[in-house]
Amino acid sequence: MTIIKKLAKKHIIKMRDILIESITDRFLLDEIEQNDIDDIDYIESLERYDEFLEEFLRYNDISGINIYTQSGFLDPKNKFDFLEYNDQECEKFRDYLVEEYGIERSIIE
Repeated sequence: MTIIKKLAKKHIIKMRDILIESITDRFLLDEIEQNDIDDIDYIESLERYDEFLEEFLRYNDISGINIYTQSGFLDPKNKFDFLEYNDQECEKFRDYLVEEYGIERSIIE
């Protein structure tokens, strides 16, 4: 069992804002429906990294090299510095996420 590390409030707020923005961006041209409002209410109740990650994975692909494009959300502390945009660097990032945030590797592969 992996222990998810606790995040500072500023990182929680960052992750929450990114998730809410992704919902509102999806419906920029359409009206936001009740289930979208319910999703936003649910997101506002989240407090832990693993909860945010689970919600994020409902709408985003982080397989393979796609993890690079999602690094701003996945690493709210912004400590990992991608040297290159390639598979090896993405694998190092996955290792970093497991070490830094305590998440299960299988979730991010």
